[in-house]
Amino acid sequence: MNKGFTSILFLLAVIALVGVAGYLVSTEEVSAPTLIEQAPIAVSTSTPAMGSAPVPQPTLLQDCPETWYDNRMPMVVEPGQPRPVTQYFIYKGERHELAEFDMDWVSVNCQIEPSAVY
Repeated sequence: MNKGFTSILFLLAVIALVGVAGYLVSTEEVSAPTLIEQAPIAVSTSTPAMGSAPVPQPTLLQDCPETWYDNRMPMVVEPGQPRPVTQYFIYKGERHELAEFDMDWVSVNCQIEPSAVY
């Protein structure tokens, strides 16, 4: 075998290994779950197709949470990445996202304001 040909094969093997290593590192960085601001859930009013079961719609909580927190700790958000959720409720002793509640109902029926936490 030619020495030049062997060098080219070696170089291609090194490039392939570096590419695979880069791919594995990049997938580990983005595979971690991130919290994102949840938009209100759209409710479909259409009738299901004949023969299909109706799709259950999520029910938003209509109850007053105990506390409303707004986390104002400094954070780093990578460009192009969604901003993490910073506000949440404490309801029955556990953390719940604002998207789980009927916010119109909460604003009318509950005397609660967000408390800043650092």
